[in-house]
Amino acid sequence: MSAVQATILFPNDQKTHIKVKSNLTGADLFSLAAGQFVGLKEKDYFGLKWHRDDPKFDMWISMEPKVLDQLPAKAKADKAVTLTFCARYHIEDITLIKDLVTQKLFFLDAKQKVANGDLSCPAPLAIELCALALQALEGDFLDESATKHHIRELLPLATIVENNYDYDRCGNLVSEEYRKLSGTNQAGAMLSYMKIVQQLPRYGVHYYSVSEDGTDALLGISPRGMALYEPEDLVKPRRSWTWSQLVNISWRKKKFELELLEQQVVSPDKPYPSNRASDVADFEETTEVALLTEHQTYPDQMLKMVQFQHQHSIDVLKLQRKQRRIECTPPVKGRAFRDSGAGSELCGAHNPPGEQKNASQTLGGGSNAPVRLFQNPGNGTEVTDSEDVIDQLMRRRVQLCSELERKRKLLVQYEEQEREFLGTDAEPEPDGAAGTPAEGGEKEDASEA
Repeated sequence: MSAVQATILFPNDQKTHIKVKSNLTGADLFSLAAGQFVGLKEKDYFGLKWHRDDPKFDMWISMEPKVLDQLPAKAKADKAVTLTFCARYHIEDITLIKDLVTQKLFFLDAKQKVANGDLSCPAPLAIELCALALQALEGDFLDESATKHHIRELLPLATIVENNYDYDRCGNLVSEEYRKLSGTNQAGAMLSYMKIVQQLPRYGVHYYSVSEDGTDALLGISPRGMALYEPEDLVKPRRSWTWSQLVNISWRKKKFELELLEQQVVSPDKPYPSNRASDVADFEETTEVALLTEHQTYPDQMLKMVQFQHQHSIDVLKLQRKQRRIECTPPVKGRAFRDSGAGSELCGAHNPPGEQKNASQTLGGGSNAPVRLFQNPGNGTEVTDSEDVIDQLMRRRVQLCSELERKRKLLVQYEEQEREFLGTDAEPEPDGAAGTPAEGGEKEDASEA
């Protein structure tokens, strides 16, 4: 099979050309693309996608198979394909990501989608986002000519057309908002931009063309949960579920099945609804949703997307519960246990869905990565809460019991070697135990004589 020339587009408006040969896997191509960003550690949030005829539906390059086996026939015939390096797995709060390079890539990806109209928003909000993007990219306001130069790249064309604006008026409105941001550092403007974008209804939603009971629909998967949309309306879902309602998923060929908890019941002994997906008792009933996809690779990609977003929701819930305990629990006094895991925040807790060889069908579980809670500014000693201390002590107890059992077995082995060396196969019997019958036998023989 002949090679294909791949053009990879990046969120920073750069691009590169890579010659895809027959033995190049998706993981190899992704590593070459991710290498363009120096210092990028959290690569698992991103992926390579190629657009179909309908730009709303995207197909992602899988890591394990060969790249040429995944490309459409048209790309193989033309010996050229255009791929986009962008965010594949989203999170609700950008502040959960601690790596600045990853944060900036999420910002650039969101900025590009807003400018392209993929993330629609009202005109006043688009003006505010444009000003924040300028502050994050260029710093403080300089002059209106420089501002108007960047408007064509940052402001969505739909906003200008729908409101009958021209670029001069847009430039004046953006400059007015831009001036108000003077003194704001670029990182702060970037975070403010992301906090607004994350509230948009279509942010982080990946749409998959499916059919339910013969009716065409779109399955949207996002950090907030899953929803079924009408093909003509990508904003208001006709049915939606949070991640706490998901119990199980399964797929075979083009069929994708979801087991969901429909209605949650608050009982007197549990005044708050359960957030565990496996706690079926808190819900009134369980229902199954069967969906058919138009492509066999859809269910596999949908499964990985669901697994990542569901696991992320569990990690966020654990972090929130731990933070609530911090508010009412004083630090533990005494010897501290050091955090052995670097980057123990939430972002390091995810297992990359693309690297899971055997995808589990039952969802649940969570990360065991410790979360840093307290820090003494005087000596730099890190301490954890009482629950973590108990866990440390329990693990130490298990280790000591295991070591004691190993030494006991070693002692038994040494005793057996000692008996073999002395020539005795068994322990000696007590004195007189075996001699009494013998002596009695000798007396009987003597009496008969």
